[in-house]
Amino acid sequence: MSDPPDNKDYIDTIVEIVLARLNQKLPVGVKFIDDEARKFGLPSYKYDGDAGVDLFVILDECDRKNGLTIFPGEKKLLSTGIHLQFPPGIWGRIIHRSSTETKWRLRVIEGTIDSGFTGALFTQVINNNTFPIRIDHGSRIAQLILMSNVTRPFVEINELVHTSRGQNGFGSSGI
Repeated sequence: MSDPPDNKDYIDTIVEIVLARLNQKLPVGVKFIDDEARKFGLPSYKYDGDAGVDLFVILDECDRKNGLTIFPGEKKLLSTGIHLQFPPGIWGRIIHRSSTETKWRLRVIEGTIDSGFTGALFTQVINNNTFPIRIDHGSRIAQLILMSNVTRPFVEINELVHTSRGQNGFGSSGI
């Protein structure tokens, strides 16, 4: 059996695989910044194999009883009532739940939560309707998907390696 190639890319790949496996075992820390958020519990996967966990909307105390109205074209920042602590090499992506756009025509602005960010977690939405939408305290509008972080240094090069796609961009696949 021959020794593996002695190069940086090979070693980086092995390290990346080992870290990814280790990170699968490390939990994401959750700090509740509002006791109301604690009532809804920790983010959790509803079904085995789900990619995302639902995030609950935690309204300001004055809006909890009657909900919050978002008018047509209006953009709102909605609190989740939590902070997160990601394991090394993990980051989060906030996206809409499938029902958010189809049922309510409420658009969730996607967001990236970098691994080192530990501030309050918010969801930003825009009402795409011609009528107001009421958001209730505890509504599930967005979801968080955990992602593995792959970073590489950038270096200047003089030539690009030829690929079958080349510079063909928008619409080049015939769709």
